[in-house]
Formats: sequence, C-alpha cells, structure tokens
Amino acid sequence: MEGFDPAHIGVIWDAAHSGLAGEEPEMGLDAVWSHLCMVNLKSAFYFKINGPESEEAEWRPYFTLGRHGLCSWSRVVEYLKQRKYSGVICLTAEYDEQERVTALTSEDLKYAKSLL
Repeated sequence: MEGFDPAHIGVIWDAAHSGLAGEEPEMGLDAVWSHLCMVNLKSAFYFKINGPESEEAEWRPYFTLGRHGLCSWSRVVEYLKQRKYSGVICLTAEYDEQERVTALTSEDLKYAKSLL
C-alpha cells in the first residue's frame, strides 16, 4: 500500500482468507495496519474432498463458525484491542450451510460480542 494515501485508499482484511493462506493474524493485520479500514470476521478451514484411494489429495475451503476456522478470532480481537483499532468490524455471514445462515450468524455475533 506504500505510496497510497490511507485517507483515500483502504484495506479490508479478511480473517477467513488470511487463515486459509496460512497467515498468522497478527502478521497479516500488521502488514496492512497503515491502511486498515475494515476487518471481516468470517471463518474457514480446508477439508478433503476425495478419498484415500485417490492418487493425490484434493481440498476445498469450508466456511464455518468463527470458533472453528483456521484463523483465531480471539487473537484477531486481542490484536485489534492492543492497537486500539476503531474501524469497522464486519460479520460477513458467509457459510457453506446456506440454509442455516440466520442461526450461524446469530451464533457468530454472540461469539464476537464475547470477544469484544
């Protein structure tokens, strides 16, 4: 983001995609801190989509509850508190179980509130 004015260009950091990339949340947030304008709290992990008889394993992301993903929401929130973040935090309500979006979002909201 070097060379861009943070008053005009911002970064949205996404917990799920950071976790899927294998990034530690503190490192990811620190890398974009100067231009951070929104934090997406969503969660995902990889699961295997083929069996052990396959020649090569195949994986796909699965979007789930905040407590169950690769990126620790508690670490994210702790980092944001330490750095006195005052920007937007968005619960994106992105889940693989589309038919349960309302219930899952409600559970994630309770979890996020407990951390904040």
